[in-house]
Amino acid sequence: MKKRILAIALVICTILPLLAGCAGGGGKINLVMVESLTNPERTKVLREIADAYTKANPNITIEIISPPLDGADQKIQQMLMNKNDMDIFEVRDNTVAQFSQNDFIEPLDEYIKDWEHLGSLVENAHITAKLVGDKYFLIPYGFYQRMMYYRADWLSEAGIAVPTTIEGLYEAAKQITDPSKGRYGWTLRGVSGGWGFVGDLVRARLGDKVVDLHDPNYDITGRSVFNYTDAVEYMDFMKKLYNDTSPKDAIAWGFQDQCQAFTTGITAFLFQDPEVVAICESDMEPGTWATAALPVDDVRGQFPIGVGYAGWGVPAHSKHKKEAADFIMYLSDPDNNVKFCLQYSVIPIHSNAAEKNDFFKSGPFAPYVQMNNEPDKYFLVVGKSRPEDSEIDKTRQVEYSQVLSGERDAAPTIAAWAEASDAIY
Repeated sequence: MKKRILAIALVICTILPLLAGCAGGGGKINLVMVESLTNPERTKVLREIADAYTKANPNITIEIISPPLDGADQKIQQMLMNKNDMDIFEVRDNTVAQFSQNDFIEPLDEYIKDWEHLGSLVENAHITAKLVGDKYFLIPYGFYQRMMYYRADWLSEAGIAVPTTIEGLYEAAKQITDPSKGRYGWTLRGVSGGWGFVGDLVRARLGDKVVDLHDPNYDITGRSVFNYTDAVEYMDFMKKLYNDTSPKDAIAWGFQDQCQAFTTGITAFLFQDPEVVAICESDMEPGTWATAALPVDDVRGQFPIGVGYAGWGVPAHSKHKKEAADFIMYLSDPDNNVKFCLQYSVIPIHSNAAEKNDFFKSGPFAPYVQMNNEPDKYFLVVGKSRPEDSEIDKTRQVEYSQVLSGERDAAPTIAAWAEASDAIY
């Protein structure tokens, strides 16, 4: 009898650890989530949503890692290369191609095929999620589409109308600029992708019948848009805009510097994404600022609306892919997405977002409705990411800064940009 009891005890001791390791058997699973575009308020709302999820799923815990903004993408890449503990991570439009090429990221198609909210995703959510490899490598959390922020009080004081064309923007910015008062017209982005505005201006001049709308660095024949003489003209225009209407130190400004320059009363006009709405509402007095549709090209009468995006993906090496995908779907459902987008001020991914909150169709967001309702003036472009783009973009950023500072000429720089794009088409 003692031997039988001992045998049963040994079996129980063998089975219990196995059961404890199963989620269904009460074992804990810790999901590690890593942000890229971090800020404290955004992390706070992510934490709230994660806590609500873990309350409903007590076998799950969620750890959120928020690296410093400037080095976050590099941190994520290192974690992927080293196969560090990570189950959910932020994927951006400028990182998804590289991650997928290196097999760092898991396609989500099988996990989300029966998701009840898949049908309410707006078309741009499907397009951007599957832009690389025609697979759902991420679920976007929102879209970044630029509009113009301006100092309403300064324009009213000077009797200047809100500019509606690019040349009108230059003239208004120049009129506002008064270095003796520490006041400037244009909020230049000198680093971290600032060169890309040259491409936007060129696309505005070429128009929607020439630009490849799903591969906007190229025209519909596959030639780089930088092959056109308008590209040299607009590179020179950016140099003039910088020299005549921006502080000299703006050549080193990134996103946070731009926002600070605008909100603290240094600059009058800022082209930026919707997340800046929350910053302005927090840091500026009502009535001192407003938003408007983007100025259009003086010749073509158009301007491209670039769709920037980011979202959540699952590392290929994650040990908890199913659970990670389940949390991403929870985080991305209409209610939680609206909650996240309200805090972060990005454009939501579900078609019923405006029904859930008027914030997305009025006030500072009204220019988005205007631009989307004027397709003859504002045409939508969705960037196609190539693995080679990362290094090319770094080179272009350096050369752009050199043109602004007078170290390089516009024409040979633009020729080099065209050659680099044509080589990878």
